[in-house]
Amino acid sequence: MKNVFTLFGKSINSNIFFFILLTGIVFSLYGKARDYEFIYLDDTRLVSSNINFISDIKNLPKLFVKSCYYTTDTKDGYYRPVLSLSFALEVLLFGESSKVSHTTNIILYILSIYLMYVFLLKLNLNRIILKLSLLLLAVHPALASVSAWIAARNDSLLAVFVFLTLISFVSYIEKNKISYFWLTVYFFAVSIFTKESGVVLIILFPVLLCCLSKFEFKNILKLYSAFLGIFIIYFILRKFVGISSWFSFNLKNVVIMLKNIFIGFVIYINKLLIPADVPVCLFDFLPGIFSVAVAAACVIFLIIVYYKNFVNRKFLLFGISFFIFYLLPTFFILQNLILFHRLLLPSAGMVLIFVLLIQKIIKCYPISKKYFLFLFAILFIIFVRGSYIQADKFKDNTAFTVNGYKSAPSYHVFLNGIAGIYTDMKDYDNALIFLYKAEEYYNGYYINNIATMLLYQKKFDQAEVLLKKSININRHKEIAYANLSLLYEEKQDYKKSLEYAKKAYDENPYNIDLSVNLARKYYLNKQYEQAIKIYKDLLKIKKDAGYYYSIGVLYDKLNSKEQAFEYANKAVDLDGRNEKYRNFAKHLAVKDI
Repeated sequence: MKNVFTLFGKSINSNIFFFILLTGIVFSLYGKARDYEFIYLDDTRLVSSNINFISDIKNLPKLFVKSCYYTTDTKDGYYRPVLSLSFALEVLLFGESSKVSHTTNIILYILSIYLMYVFLLKLNLNRIILKLSLLLLAVHPALASVSAWIAARNDSLLAVFVFLTLISFVSYIEKNKISYFWLTVYFFAVSIFTKESGVVLIILFPVLLCCLSKFEFKNILKLYSAFLGIFIIYFILRKFVGISSWFSFNLKNVVIMLKNIFIGFVIYINKLLIPADVPVCLFDFLPGIFSVAVAAACVIFLIIVYYKNFVNRKFLLFGISFFIFYLLPTFFILQNLILFHRLLLPSAGMVLIFVLLIQKIIKCYPISKKYFLFLFAILFIIFVRGSYIQADKFKDNTAFTVNGYKSAPSYHVFLNGIAGIYTDMKDYDNALIFLYKAEEYYNGYYINNIATMLLYQKKFDQAEVLLKKSININRHKEIAYANLSLLYEEKQDYKKSLEYAKKAYDENPYNIDLSVNLARKYYLNKQYEQAIKIYKDLLKIKKDAGYYYSIGVLYDKLNSKEQAFEYANKAVDLDGRNEKYRNFAKHLAVKDI
């Protein structure tokens, strides 16, 4: 047993070995996620639907004056420009690829765990126990979504910059070098531009200084003076974007938030301690008596540990504060939605407490060391198995929607997702049932989707009324315009169809679906040159066989046989298995002869 514990030495090389080991374990467990698809909940909105916008290097500065969904709807989105920048850089370097996005998520997850290790190591924790604890955290089933779900990146990205800030801050306090001061300021700025909860560091800095017994008012004052300038810039840009507040302070909202905080902490504590059957998410969920008892027992235990002074009280309070304050911002949105990737950053507080307890027990009872090793081995195997299963819940949109609906059947997003599955089956009646349920919860949000189902059922008048209502309440206007364009296409009023397609495009000229829709409407109105221009612009972003085929068809309509043949062959070169592309190329070849 002693040899196992001394496997991780105290040399610098041991940190490198730990990083390699951590990387190998995480990639072995979550490497399969690189083959997962984009999920329609946020993934497509963050990347593929707006690929036109984020693939243009000239638009990088604009990411700081737009919501993370690149939308003009201020009720729909968050101000997270660094998150948007991460997706934009991926697309610029590698093109649109779910494989690349998932790989980046895995790398960020590894970095967040490793930087958590580097920071906690600065608190003079036992290096071996800390490494083993973080290896358990890395395979924890509650955190599987961080690697497996592209939209969960905001938390791993935030964790990376929060820990870089804390590492720089501790180095600044210890060495008092101006370079560490500016690194602290820089990483803090990046963290709040990644996600709003980065601001929690303001509360944690004084608590950390007390732990280090190096509290100097001038150091905090100097840092906070620099932070003030960052906050001014942040709020000016956020105000410019027009992101609305998700929480307004009144008695009713405060009561709802307090209820959500209680429920949320009970669930999060339970899934950290007993990660059995972790759901995709939970919504309007009431924990059972057992869950409340487990959370209560955890709180009572920590109170006893503090009262008995079993471990360093300052570090214990810092760990508790870290866990609480990084979970609290998730409850400012009044909907009672529990997403488990949000546990990544707060879990550092739990790890700190766990390591403090284990190293104290081993110090008092050295024989317990071998029992903890045995417990680690058992938990590691159980966690790996649970995480491997959990990750597959995010492999594609159907798996995500079905598993999400099982765990949160009243959540409007999954109701809409189930409606989508029925739509793919052309069962529009059942799709409407689920959409109406979703609309009951989120009034006005799913009007466009309901109208789409009515369009499929040829109920044009009812659909038109709903779409114009959506425009009047300024809810996803571009989608409403696009659906009106489809409606008039069905009525064979191609001129009016083009009019609304242009309006949809003007609302969001970077949305690929709206661009394709406009190109089609130009085609129907025999304005072939304009349609060709749109498709050629799309080809600058992505070499797509469908775009080449469409251009070939358009050139054929213009009797430009040579160009039609050229683009038809390019479509075949990219996707030779597509019978439609092959037949079209053969047709052009025969005509040419």
